[in-house]
Amino acid sequence: MADNYVVENMLLDLKHKIHEMLQKIGTESSFHGIVLRKKSRDLKSGDIILPRGCIKASEEKISQFLSLAESQLLCGSHIARLAQDKFSVLAVFLNRASVLQTVLNEVQECGSQYGLRKSKDCLGCIALNIISEEKAGVSMSETSSLTDMRCSSLHSHVRNLLEAHRYSVICLNDLSKLSCHPDSATHAQSIRDAILTRALKYPKTVETSEISDTKQEEKGSSESGENSRTTDCVIDLQCVIKDRGYAVGKDGFDKNLCKATVLLDGVPSSVTESAIKLEECVLHMLADQELTGCINIVPQSQAFRQQQVHLVWQALSDRCVPQSHLTVGPVIQKSDSAVQSDPCENTAKLFQKLRLEQMTEAAEMRYGEAVEDEARKNQITQLTQASITFDILQNASHVQLHLSACSPGEGLESRTGAFIMYNTARLATLFEHFSQGVKKGIYPPLPSLKETDFTLLREEEEWELLFLFISRFPETVHQSVECVIPSDGKIAAKVHTHKISNFLVGFSKRLSSYYSRYHILGGGELHLLPLMFARLHLMRAAHQVLLNALRLIGLEALDHL
Repeated sequence: MADNYVVENMLLDLKHKIHEMLQKIGTESSFHGIVLRKKSRDLKSGDIILPRGCIKASEEKISQFLSLAESQLLCGSHIARLAQDKFSVLAVFLNRASVLQTVLNEVQECGSQYGLRKSKDCLGCIALNIISEEKAGVSMSETSSLTDMRCSSLHSHVRNLLEAHRYSVICLNDLSKLSCHPDSATHAQSIRDAILTRALKYPKTVETSEISDTKQEEKGSSESGENSRTTDCVIDLQCVIKDRGYAVGKDGFDKNLCKATVLLDGVPSSVTESAIKLEECVLHMLADQELTGCINIVPQSQAFRQQQVHLVWQALSDRCVPQSHLTVGPVIQKSDSAVQSDPCENTAKLFQKLRLEQMTEAAEMRYGEAVEDEARKNQITQLTQASITFDILQNASHVQLHLSACSPGEGLESRTGAFIMYNTARLATLFEHFSQGVKKGIYPPLPSLKETDFTLLREEEEWELLFLFISRFPETVHQSVECVIPSDGKIAAKVHTHKISNFLVGFSKRLSSYYSRYHILGGGELHLLPLMFARLHLMRAAHQVLLNALRLIGLEALDHL
């Protein structure tokens, strides 16, 4: 429980108490069978519910359970009252003021670390290997497709998510640097030799072909054994899959994987070269570190080939590390004459250029003049990056994405990122105005959380902001990384790269609605100050969550409008 946040600990403690009470009345409900659900809407009818399906007991037993609950659960400071309805055995109403103060205190104490895994212990070292859509082995900086742009954005986000879970992350996205390493050629040759030697040791897994008698005569009768037996090697990948106990189909290897050429005329094939470079890179980058696994971030068009590389490396090297694959769906470009005018042009750069023009035009319309100020240009660049990032992260990574690099003045896709950045900047401006008011003597300094009366936050929207978003941000981060390296023979990495962006969209909409409806900074009247202070503390926590979430998706927040 020490590694959990307040609401998670509260839920776990409540679950233990409910389990103990159910045992006392003689029900057969197991601890894992108890499902406590935090409601996501209509909080006026309860914040946490225990659904009726979780408890298989008679009405008499349920009545006994409710009596026990009344006597044992209400003694805690975080539970205000209990109820029952036709959908749930138990509906828990939290003490809002108590929970507000506790959660806001936790956000304040954790600061930029709020939402991240609390334990500082490293869970392991993960290598990220990003594959280009256009050509295997090509550096991502040299590519030009929108799908590769998506892979690059996902790569950055996955790295941040893994580090938030306390993994050590090494990026293997630039294999070309290895050619400069002095021992690279020697090491590559040793790997090639090892591959041939290992291939010959496993005849059930590897098929070989003999060289012709003519070539044998040319090489001379002095040559013998393994040096003259083969020049071609073909691996039966199905045997590798079966021998290693890998899964096939959903979340496993492609069922159409059959054979892969390892050596062709004595030279490693392109698949083997990729396996060699991957091993070189892993061994070169790791040095003395022990690698937990390698995640291949691979576009759908290269997924089949990367699975071949995976199996070839697994079969022919003693130093293969556990691997998983995060498949990235293609980016489907919506019809737009501006983008399709020159098929040879870098579509990713053109997309970014048009989005920048789109943001610049919007800024000029807002401020009524051409944008010449350097600070304003930097702000527009940030908004453009946010626009693109949110468009890319709006769907699960494996789902195909439709983007339109439309001409300025068109397109709804770009507004989401700008909207979230605007709301973040609006809160930063709020605190800047408050700070100026303190300096001018309009307001007293913001009191501590202990000195603030949170019973004044009576609006339903205020409780929703805290319970549905601020308190649930750590849970969202936790759910974003479900499985890094599967241990059940499957190879699909379960990293849900859309969850943080979707959280930000929902949070920003609710926050914007609240900010527009309720006045936070007043004129300094003494009788209004307690409510203003409570709302400022709530907004400060909201701003911290926005900053932390934006950092996870690789964006720097705006600090002013």
